[in-house]
Amino acid sequence: MSEPVLRAVNLSKRFGRLWALENVSLEVQPGEVVGVVGRRASGKSTLLHVVAGTYPPQTGEVWLGDQRLRFTGPSASRRHGIELVHQRPVLSDQIDVTQNIFLGRDRSWRAQIGFPDQACQARRARELLAELDTAPDLLHARLDGLSDEQRQIVALARAFCQPARVILLDEALAALS
Repeated sequence: MSEPVLRAVNLSKRFGRLWALENVSLEVQPGEVVGVVGRRASGKSTLLHVVAGTYPPQTGEVWLGDQRLRFTGPSASRRHGIELVHQRPVLSDQIDVTQNIFLGRDRSWRAQIGFPDQACQARRARELLAELDTAPDLLHARLDGLSDEQRQIVALARAFCQPARVILLDEALAALS
């Protein structure tokens, strides 16, 4: 068997006196799809947020391949190749779909793979929306005019716009038909 792409070992996370996670471990092999199932408020979202760097754990470690991750925030996890798509998209209503897909992405990374300008970004956004079976006429629409389903598709396209080793979906498909 190959080395896991992701390993979470004995993660614990506490909010005040409440333990949201206690000694939780998870291992994901390359190409594997893993579902985390449990009751409401059982810590599923907390686990994903700890792995994605949103919350630092009280105990435990997260490994991406053979590299132990330091918990310095979601942008650091993203640079390592971990993407988190939330149940409620974290997007900006004041800009269009293409700008949202590339918002906060490292400019040097975009230039390296050939997306240095707006025209190239629009072309890549169109490709991503087509892969997600969505009409490309949304490219220049502002998000405040989109349905919840369309907004979630933009969030998914955002996760796929950059090469990722692990994509975490925190009930991200619930809004899709």
